Amino acid sequence: MVAGHGCPDRRIGSASRPTESPGANRRDWRCRGHRRMKLAAAAGAGILALIVLVVALLFAGPGASASGVSPALAGAPPGLVTVAFEAGQATSIDPNVLLAIAKVETDWGQARNGQPDDLVPADIAAHVDLAALQPGGATAALLGLKDGRRLGDWVNPQPVGGEHAMGFMQFLPSTWRVEAAAAPGSPRDPYQPAAAMVTAGSYLHRLETGAAGGVPHDLRGALAVYGGSMAYADQILSLAEPPVQVAGLPVVFPIPAPGWVQRIATPRWPADLAAHMSPPGVTNQCVAGALATWALMHPADPRWNHPPPLFGNAIDLFGVARAEGFQLDSHPTPGAMVVYGSRYGVFGHIATVRAVQGDRYEVVEQNFLDFNPNLEPHWATFDLRSAAWPDAAVVGFVVAPGAG
Repeated sequence: MVAGHGCPDRRIGSASRPTESPGANRRDWRCRGHRRMKLAAAAGAGILALIVLVVALLFAGPGASASGVSPALAGAPPGLVTVAFEAGQATSIDPNVLLAIAKVETDWGQARNGQPDDLVPADIAAHVDLAALQPGGATAALLGLKDGRRLGDWVNPQPVGGEHAMGFMQFLPSTWRVEAAAAPGSPRDPYQPAAAMVTAGSYLHRLETGAAGGVPHDLRGALAVYGGSMAYADQILSLAEPPVQVAGLPVVFPIPAPGWVQRIATPRWPADLAAHMSPPGVTNQCVAGALATWALMHPADPRWNHPPPLFGNAIDLFGVARAEGFQLDSHPTPGAMVVYGSRYGVFGHIATVRAVQGDRYEVVEQNFLDFNPNLEPHWATFDLRSAAWPDAAVVGFVVAPGAG
């Protein structure tokens, strides 16, 4: 995909071509900052209204959801996130809940309990795809298990009523036999993540409706039955809490492959935004877009109306933020500003992190796509974009204002 970056300095009659980012044909747009940028505290939740984007049109695969992955589950293997969303769609259970169960029960497959394989009953073990668990096998590859796993690695050493919980989502054998038969597609292999998640989702839904056990439950109650206690249910629900939703600000989950970019509708900005920019009226540069997006995602943050503000070109903002005591990080966090360096041109680039998932992150940004200087003082293009992580183009992330 061919894409230009940044915010050109309209005061320069001609510009040299910026350093190219790997794998892309870059136009020589610039991302020159405003010499003193302050967005009023009034730039809160009501000042911007991004036209709602229909997520289903953006993600070319099943299981997409506007809710996204819980920040506590952002480290899940990307392929497993897709599996969870598909299982959630098939069973009417929040995929975050399924991801949280998998995290607690087997650490997304990383668990290695070292129990005897024969603790898995023979009638169930007969349906396990052992090759998929071996190094290079389908399940091992999905979960990033370079050295594979044995059956006993996913067996709980503590028996319950003489049975040991087993498999990716830790079913007691007696429960697996009943619930796998009742689940969509009648899965057979509790060590196969998709089969185990579908069965877990189906079981929870059947507990909710009373089809399993005969007594209806809310989700918390269903999880308590699944895991054996209300404390377990609360642990799962805490992990599964979705990211803060921002009215009108789109997000696509699972995050598409790095390099994906989708133009979104131009947002409306507050009538007084130009008055807080220097030079006045410069609202069509990437920094203005980042400030306004931050205001939408952090309505209680007064930083833009209190000195010292951030100022300078996009490439300089990380250093300025450090000097002024802002909270910084070297890893992407939803809601943080990401500052890009010279790979995006002389003046760099800046965007706002919308979501994080395993080896990729998603940003909302202005002027990554085509820029038209004739649109001044209006914003040019706005987009959602997926980038690989780690990302050598990143200088750092501005997470929050400093204390006090």
